[in-house]
Amino acid sequence: MSDEDEFSEFQSEVRRKRLRLIALVALVITAIGILPWLIGFGFLGSRLVFSKKVTIYAINTSTETRLAWVEMPGPFAGRSARTELAPNSLQRLTSLSGRFDLVLADDDGAELERTSLNARDDIFYNPLGEACLAVFDLTPFYGNPNAPEEIPILDRIPQGTAIYEITADTLVLPRRLNPQRAAGAVHWIEDFGCDLLEPDQAGYLEMRAALKLQERYEQALEHQQELERARTGG
Repeated sequence: MSDEDEFSEFQSEVRRKRLRLIALVALVITAIGILPWLIGFGFLGSRLVFSKKVTIYAINTSTETRLAWVEMPGPFAGRSARTELAPNSLQRLTSLSGRFDLVLADDDGAELERTSLNARDDIFYNPLGEACLAVFDLTPFYGNPNAPEEIPILDRIPQGTAIYEITADTLVLPRRLNPQRAAGAVHWIEDFGCDLLEPDQAGYLEMRAALKLQERYEQALEHQQELERARTGG
């Protein structure tokens, strides 16, 4: 073989190795990008970088134990641990913002409801739309010497509505006492009898809401006094 033939063969071998290296690099990049997508975290794991945590507040007003979990999109995507929703309880689930499925099942794991969401903010979840809830704006009662006498009704969540997107900076959950201090928009969500959500019942709904808050203040004060008596032996 002449020197020219050997040099030509050498150049061909270099080109083949270069092409194989390029193909290998492309394969690795594709694998790095595709694998996170397959398990629900977006191409190159973009959801892990750009998404934020979303909290899902799930209320169970029924007398039956339920299970809830989050499933991410993707052919081989996993799901979060199952969260037990005991009767008349409120639990929290978490997910990454973006697309995911919120799944509800009975105590045996049989699926009852699947809701596909594209969430950017926190979510209040009313399974199967069973409860009737109202949302109140407590913002005027913080840092305002001229607070209104009535609690403004912000939204109504009628029976049959499962998902409510939370826009408040501070959310007061059902059956919880609102904080003494809060910044930004403060919203309170609470379950009521469905008849109170009718427009002509607004006055009575506001009155019931005020009574509930007053009862919780009194219960919290009584509890604090009991703790103080136990501490001092009085």
